[in-house]
Amino acid sequence: MPDLDLKTIRRRAMRSLLEDGILEILFGAYLLAWGVALDAGSRALPYFPFGLVVIPGLLRAAQKRFVYPRVGYADFGEGDGRRGGGRSARIAAMLIGVSIAALAVWIWRAGIGFEAWSTRMLPVLVGLLLAFGPVVFAFKYGVARWHALGALFVAIAFAMRYMNPRWSYLDVIAAQLMVSGGMLLVAGLALFVLFLRRYPVQTAEAHDDAR
Repeated sequence: MPDLDLKTIRRRAMRSLLEDGILEILFGAYLLAWGVALDAGSRALPYFPFGLVVIPGLLRAAQKRFVYPRVGYADFGEGDGRRGGGRSARIAAMLIGVSIAALAVWIWRAGIGFEAWSTRMLPVLVGLLLAFGPVVFAFKYGVARWHALGALFVAIAFAMRYMNPRWSYLDVIAAQLMVSGGMLLVAGLALFVLFLRRYPVQTAEAHDDAR
């Protein structure tokens, strides 16, 4: 029972640290920038995947600056979610992986050509990949809004297929990334403003461990 209680406390603590919208802001800006760079044919495109390595550091820095002085900080170690949350995350990953595999098999059996695949099916695959992270985190930490974000990414993917029939697959993916990133960025900014209003800065004595 004590172990179960500690795991529950860890999960709730992590969930409270993710109410600020900072992760949505960073990831939304990342997707938006990637879409703009893809649309412009930027030479920086090969380096964009490495942005995923930078985001955790930016998240930590932003939380130390804006979150810890308001809600505090507690270090629960590295064991958070290894069993219950980890199992849910694996199930979510498996479901998304099966969906991607089923889509690939359907495309193969239907004999769809490259043009139709690249402009109609590739956006769906990208949408499923974008939904992977939010759905896994939603199961792991119980953040309900990330289920909606995953569904939104997939819905945008299906909508992008019919935006402009003259678009190439690069145009479609660029628009998809810009729309997905822009909506995520706006949602993150709204959450961040609400967070700042809801939680005023605590006194220095209340957050010494946030230094």
